Amino acid sequence: MKERTNEAKWSEKYQRWSISVQREGERKYFYSSVPGTKGKAQAERKADAWLDGDRKKKKPPMIFHDLAEGYLADLQTNNGSAHKAKEASIIKCWLTPWWDKKPVTELTQQDYKDAVRRPAETDPPHSARTCGHVRSTITALWYYAMDNAVPMVQPIARRIKIPDAAPRGQRRILSDDDLRVLFDPANDRFFYIHAFRLLVLLGLRSGELCGLKREDRDGDTLNINRSVNINKEITAGKTAAARRSILLPEAAAKVLDDQAAMLKKRGIVSPWLFPSTAGTGANPNLIYSRWCDLRQELGLPKVSVHELRHTMISELKADLPLPLLKIVVGHTPTMDTLGVYGHAGDKDRQQAMQIMDAVYDRILKQK
Repeated sequence: MKERTNEAKWSEKYQRWSISVQREGERKYFYSSVPGTKGKAQAERKADAWLDGDRKKKKPPMIFHDLAEGYLADLQTNNGSAHKAKEASIIKCWLTPWWDKKPVTELTQQDYKDAVRRPAETDPPHSARTCGHVRSTITALWYYAMDNAVPMVQPIARRIKIPDAAPRGQRRILSDDDLRVLFDPANDRFFYIHAFRLLVLLGLRSGELCGLKREDRDGDTLNINRSVNINKEITAGKTAAARRSILLPEAAAKVLDDQAAMLKKRGIVSPWLFPSTAGTGANPNLIYSRWCDLRQELGLPKVSVHELRHTMISELKADLPLPLLKIVVGHTPTMDTLGVYGHAGDKDRQQAMQIMDAVYDRILKQK
């Protein structure tokens, strides 16, 4: 406790005791209207308590460790454990070793740039995809900070560049000839053939495909309402934009009809559009495994399940305007390959469906 060297004095004018004290450059006045020595002691006790630090203290600045712990604990349950585990891994590997005890208020744009650059400077360097994940996690932490009134400098994506030194994987896609093999009726015997055809036609994520239920199809409209992650957890999807409605091109509607007919023929009754052979829900790991088997059986190139989505985007990008393409594949406004995003109205979906029909007719009906 800091020693007080003065005493409270009585003011006849204001009829009260007053005393002023100073601590760390800050001066405060304390009063008591109780006459006599009792009032004097009361004013001095208030001053002594403040000098002793018993007043309500300002909260110390939050350090990054506490922000990160709060963020991970607060992740919405509809993201599932897989997303939380991924975020925890990024924080542990690329942020905590440098920022752990650093006050959040002291983080700068340069700190963000350094964090995104760091994976590319390892030996061997991590991929551009990893750098992008670090940047996305920083942005998610900032949103959490804002929601909880924690001051934090906003990360500006256009200023936080992915390093040129970060290796960029070469995306592979199916050629038009490969697509015609995939859609050859002679291959209808494979149980998941319709699943892989729909992945190409609509650019779905594998988790979205696994999350489709019969109730999600409403005539010529398919509603993407949920996703299934690698831990077999049902989630609300990758982003808000992932929950969308698609007007089905003719080819996609036929795939869904063929899938329903195949399940009926096999006597499989399930609420899922693309169930397992036992009628239970599928998951991305199962879809990946079956795709590898089918790919080898049909002699298709080593294109991953996710690259079926890239195949669709590649086939449509020359014909389908970017805002419409974004509506179909469920991209968010921050995706760097897309432009201005508008609300997905009926006219937008109708135009997208007509263009997709024309593109698929050109590819699949070619002799």
